[in-house]
Amino acid sequence: MRLAGRCAVVTGAGSGIGRAVAAVLSAEGAAVVVTDLDPASGSETAAEINRSGGSADFRRVDVTDEDEVTACFEEVGRRYGRLDVLVANAGINPRAASSEALSVKDWRQIMDVNVLGVFLSVKAAIPHLRKSSSASVVTLGSVSALIGWGGTAAYVASKGAVVSLTRYLAAELAPGIRVNTVCPGSILTPMVESQLGEGEQRRANEEGVVKLHPLGRIGRPADVAKGVLYLASDDSSFVTGSSLVVDGGLTAV
Repeated sequence: MRLAGRCAVVTGAGSGIGRAVAAVLSAEGAAVVVTDLDPASGSETAAEINRSGGSADFRRVDVTDEDEVTACFEEVGRRYGRLDVLVANAGINPRAASSEALSVKDWRQIMDVNVLGVFLSVKAAIPHLRKSSSASVVTLGSVSALIGWGGTAAYVASKGAVVSLTRYLAAELAPGIRVNTVCPGSILTPMVESQLGEGEQRRANEEGVVKLHPLGRIGRPADVAKGVLYLASDDSSFVTGSSLVVDGGLTAV
């Protein structure tokens, strides 16, 4: 197993991509600390992993609260004695709105969760990751950062910031800590499902999204999780500062 004996923290792991990532890392031998703002969904992710024979704990964390984030990583250090992998996945895209209609409140909320949340998580993890001989940080960007498509102006800008921050951190934290990002395309997560609508409208919207992808389908959280696993493991030991695009060919056309 590629992560046997290692400890991983996955933020925003209560559902969707985060839940799939936590499951894949556990299946490869990692002890996983699941964090999420929602105790019910986060606890269920940890419970699913434990039922399947893995090892997982849940911690409720607001990634925009530095004290909460720091306390979480300090507890991880005390309990596990190590930290090898951080997957900074927590993110939001609450509502579609034109730039003219986007409120400052929504802009700030998206930036706080999607950018500040990543920074605070990495900042708190650094002292613990430095003790690992195989330290890896994986952030979650988006193809929106590459092509200016999908969601609101705030979401696109936030994911662009994550990609740039990842490159900076890769240079700053080398050689001891690798830092990379995964940029998913359209992935069938609860967030995307809510945007597709219901009934006939959902079918029409889904067909339209599928047509954008040369591979002829919308991605699944497991598709992204496998990319995260590659970057988290020693399989990518000579990869840092990179963006792995997992989008079914969306950005190729």
